[in-house]
Amino acid sequence: MTKPSNPSFTTMAAEDEATRLHLSAFVAYQNDNIVNAQENWEASLQELRNRDLSNDGDGQLYAKVLNNLGRCYFQTKQFTKAEEFILKSAEICEKLDMPLTHLMAIINLAECLEKKARENQTLPDMPRLHGIRFLATEIASIVGDNEREFFAWLNLAKQVSDHAHMEGYQRPLLLYDTFECAKNLAQTEKLYARYLYEWAIHHLRAEIALKVKSEELKSEDLFREYVDFCNSNEIEVYSFCKELGFTNATSDWNYPPKVPEFEYL
Repeated sequence: MTKPSNPSFTTMAAEDEATRLHLSAFVAYQNDNIVNAQENWEASLQELRNRDLSNDGDGQLYAKVLNNLGRCYFQTKQFTKAEEFILKSAEICEKLDMPLTHLMAIINLAECLEKKARENQTLPDMPRLHGIRFLATEIASIVGDNEREFFAWLNLAKQVSDHAHMEGYQRPLLLYDTFECAKNLAQTEKLYARYLYEWAIHHLRAEIALKVKSEELKSEDLFREYVDFCNSNEIEVYSFCKELGFTNATSDWNYPPKVPEFEYL
């Protein structure tokens, strides 16, 4: 899940009750008091429902409160309710031209659908998830933040890889296009290192699932490339690589008993 929507906005007075409740909820959430945060955001939402939401200030606050409430419901595993509130937030953000909050809502929606399916031990609606993740890449491009756009494409790449994994890799393994888009957006060493790591994880999961290794592109070599790049640029190596036996590019390789699931950002 993304962080709560930033409570700063200039169109409303500080003494406004809906705003005050929103700020209180934000502080509670930051302090991991989910129950108090939820209560305050629900109260803020009640205040806003009596207003003209076509007003930019009230409408923008309403969208943020809906998204943040969805986050609270997600945290307490009320996934259907979380989906409803986050989706409503996304719809309002699109109408009011709020690309950053819209992006946060879309990312939250994808994670909510995935977690709901996992908790119910069912397969997620992959075509819908692909559409949501792709929409995130488009919104991130509008936001104009390179790091957000990078992670939007990386999340889409991991989503497509997850789909292939669930299907037993019946389609071609390597989903180059989405990973390549993320790679092209990796404008800092840390982002490029993250791309290398996720690309290696994708290959490792495929190798284990299919019990076959590509002669051209082995996950072992990709992990070595990742570790070597991190060491060359003084970037902390993910602990999973240390579990594999990699502390540098010449370390021994311990084939893992279990591959970690992708984590979406």
